[in-house]
Amino acid sequence: MPQGLGPFGARAIGRRFALALVWIGSGILVGAFVPIAGVAIIAAFLPAYYLPIRGEYGENDDTAEQPAD
Repeated sequence: MPQGLGPFGARAIGRRFALALVWIGSGILVGAFVPIAGVAIIAAFLPAYYLPIRGEYGENDDTAEQPAD
């Protein structure tokens, strides 16, 4: 039976999208004053969407690195 995303994967994806909001928002702000710089800032974030997100594909949360006690 297929496993769900799990809490670790959901947090990892949530962090990626939160970073995107800040990054793209700053690109829009800068772009209001210097359009080419705004485009460059937003375009610089695009490769991050192609990187795999750890836990995104339903990997087992038990295999993730856990902090040492």
